[in-house]
Amino acid sequence: MKSISVKIINQLKDNYSFVLYDDSGYASIIDPADSLPIIRFVKKKRLNIKDIFITHHHSDHTSGIEGLIKNFPEVNIHSPSAHIKNTRYVL
Repeated sequence: MKSISVKIINQLKDNYSFVLYDDSGYASIIDPADSLPIIRFVKKKRLNIKDIFITHHHSDHTSGIEGLIKNFPEVNIHSPSAHIKNTRYVL
């Protein structure tokens, strides 16, 4: 069984994003508002982002998607609505 770790990343002034990652180096991101602190952490840990999960459409939960896609173009975006830009899978 793989061990899953969770890193809480401060976002904007009062938000958080979560990085879930396992021993194999795969990571999933929840609600990225600012890509830079996430990218710094992921690169430091040598992780590969496979999935981004968006809980809802507000920009303080989605504005970091573009920056993550630039660094991880194969990432899968999961969200509750096809209207959220870059969504590949609607939950």
